[in-house]
Amino acid sequence: MRSDRVTTLLVAAASIACMFLCCCSRRADQGLVPAGSPMADSIHFQYAVYLLPMPPHSVDPAAALHEALVSKYKDLKLVDEITRESQAALIHARVQKNVPQEYPPPDLKSLQYFGHGISPQQAQALQKCNEAFVLEFAHPKDHVWTALRTANALVEEIARKTGGLVWDEETREVYSPDAWHKKRLAS
Repeated sequence: MRSDRVTTLLVAAASIACMFLCCCSRRADQGLVPAGSPMADSIHFQYAVYLLPMPPHSVDPAAALHEALVSKYKDLKLVDEITRESQAALIHARVQKNVPQEYPPPDLKSLQYFGHGISPQQAQALQKCNEAFVLEFAHPKDHVWTALRTANALVEEIARKTGGLVWDEETREVYSPDAWHKKRLAS
């Protein structure tokens, strides 16, 4: 019985040694990871500001965007369409109507997990939201950090001026302007 155990252990050890040697015998130059940067030449992402029906937003989001671009964000160029490869920092903006069907916000249960700094009144108002101001950004990879910071600051400014909530399309999270600032700009 003891010899059966020893034989089993020896066979198992030999098998593991063979697997290890076979796995490690690949040539290092097989190119498992392509050479060069894994980052695309241009970066594209989307934020939105949900325009809450309470109180009715008094500032037009397009006017707030135009004012901000003229006064603070002169490096961002407003365009009608964002092309695949961006050679400059670009922004495309549109008002999304019929939000409940075409750009629905998270429901109340999801907001418990993916809502940040949102009051119960804002959460309820978000469910009745009919408009969102959608901002699509693009920039070359050389300016990844400065362009992201600019986009974060700009969307916060529009949310504050319109009384809206910030939506991050990539992470699927909603933020109050204060929570957005704390999470994305203060650090």
